[in-house]
Amino acid sequence: MQTTTTIPVIFDMETQDPDDFITLCFLAGNPKVQLKGVTIVPGSPMQVGIVRWALNKLNHPVIPIGSYDINHQKSLENKKAAVSGWHFKVCDNVVPSPADMEGYELLLQHCDSSTMLITGGPLKNLGAVLKKFPEQFQLGTWIAQGGFAGHGVVPENVKWPSNLNDFKDKQFCPTFNFSGDIESTKLALNCVGKQIKKAYFVSKNVCHLNKYNSFFQSKLYTLLDTIVNPLMKEQLNIENEKFIRLTNSLNLIHSALGLYIQEKGEKKLHDPLAAVAAINPIVCQWEEVNISNSPKNKTQWGSEKCLGTNQFITVDFDQNLFFNEFFSCEYFGITFNQLMDKKLDSTKEQQQQQ
Repeated sequence: MQTTTTIPVIFDMETQDPDDFITLCFLAGNPKVQLKGVTIVPGSPMQVGIVRWALNKLNHPVIPIGSYDINHQKSLENKKAAVSGWHFKVCDNVVPSPADMEGYELLLQHCDSSTMLITGGPLKNLGAVLKKFPEQFQLGTWIAQGGFAGHGVVPENVKWPSNLNDFKDKQFCPTFNFSGDIESTKLALNCVGKQIKKAYFVSKNVCHLNKYNSFFQSKLYTLLDTIVNPLMKEQLNIENEKFIRLTNSLNLIHSALGLYIQEKGEKKLHDPLAAVAAINPIVCQWEEVNISNSPKNKTQWGSEKCLGTNQFITVDFDQNLFFNEFFSCEYFGITFNQLMDKKLDSTKEQQQQQ
């Protein structure tokens, strides 16, 4: 099944952990997405180089890249600043590269009422454009990895991650992305329903349940082994350019996450869950809320149920639906389990033809 319409997306990211890079690969290779541009925090030449490396690896068309701080002082002193060591193991021969423009300029030029902005880091670029151009900036949908759904928001029957059990009965919890620029976070929240039509937040407590391990790594390997089958490709009738980009993306995700779990055992997929929820919201269960930080500790964030805010936060998710979308099974018009069955059918057909 070929996708006839695409979702215009801009991705705002950082590179201190693998999450954003994996999300970039997912968005750039996904046939449902029109990736219009990427903004980076802080946006050092090495970070820009890594983004360009990934896009080139996936044969993605050239798109603009924006930097929050093109003259980032730490990166001038240390080219590897703001980039984790894992990135250099995954990305070989990265060439530092300047951004095309300031991050706020990219958002101003390429965001509109039909565009979706996915943020995976501190909200510095979004805050900058809202401060500089409060009247001109318009955004259809904002999806953020960040926030916390706690007491009074999450249904009692929902499972909590073990490392957050202490926060189960609390309303507020520290969240890195929102506290990376508190002023910008508050400004963006205040613009929801105005310059920003709607906002969706993938909360910390839900993200911590989304774990990628050797089991899912093996499922991705099986998928890749299936879709390279010439008979399968013919049956699926996939447009060649999109098929190549998608398989390149899945292969890169497989190798990159494989390296991580080989060293760490598992990886919590925070930003990828936000990206998947952006493409297919039914992967998550949502509540309309009002989001704010604690009056006692401004680095802790919480939410309370409130209608009419146009702010929605996750309280649970379906892991099977997540991986069905993360592996782009829906693009092939079948579920993951059906795809595995088709592999067996195609293998039998090949054996009969020999």
